[in-house]
Amino acid sequence: MTTISWVGRALRSRRAGTGRGVVALLAPDLAATLTVASPSFDDGGPIPPRHAGPGVGQNVSPALDWSPAPAGTAQLLFVMEDPDVPAPRPIVHSLAVFDAGVTGVGEGGLGRYSGPRALPGHGPHVYGLHVFALDRVVVEPGARPRFFDVVRRARGHVIARGALFGVQER
Repeated sequence: MTTISWVGRALRSRRAGTGRGVVALLAPDLAATLTVASPSFDDGGPIPPRHAGPGVGQNVSPALDWSPAPAGTAQLLFVMEDPDVPAPRPIVHSLAVFDAGVTGVGEGGLGRYSGPRALPGHGPHVYGLHVFALDRVVVEPGARPRFFDVVRRARGHVIARGALFGVQER
């Protein structure tokens, strides 16, 4: 057993949880009404190695499709997070914004993407790929804001959301 696997097994019961995740921060009482899907994996299914992070896979973001945003949407926010990491908060693997009319992105189309890299021996990690419809623009085109700045600007402005979940274990 490698040292990393041993650490993963020792921390198996520690998980950040969804209570401090992006849905809890932005829309805790809003039911999911957007459908999010990928041709690369089924909802709740394993994330292929092609989409796993550096040192584990090829780190290519998966193609994603989502249902059209409702009327009144000014911008879409995409966040991929790992709530199973043994840390105080889920780790954000990807953050992107799209124009309101966009209904998906092709494989490799997420510019700021760091694919799943579950801690070896820690058990399965369920990654959430979330899409939020916002009633205002929270990130100007070309900006590279920090996650918590985006959360601060988006809080109270989510009018719809949806998610796709994928699993990785090492």
